[in-house]
Amino acid sequence: MTIGILALLGLIVGLLNVGGAETTSFLMAGTVLVIVTGLGGDSIRDVPGIGSMLSGILNAIMILFVPATVVVALKSVFEIAKD
Repeated sequence: MTIGILALLGLIVGLLNVGGAETTSFLMAGTVLVIVTGLGGDSIRDVPGIGSMLSGILNAIMILFVPATVVVALKSVFEIAKD
């Protein structure tokens, strides 16, 4: 349930909140965030005590940002193709 809500929020953010001049910045930051979260999520799990919690937080961030980044990237591609 939580995963679906985060993914839906990511889609809404990508569709409604990002556009125009902030597209490039969002795509760069979103891409870096997804890459770092994907690579760091497994290794941070080994931190004693709080590793599993931090890993869960990173997974939630990735679930939120992947759909948003994909939507903004697609909007950008269609905007470029339109010109």
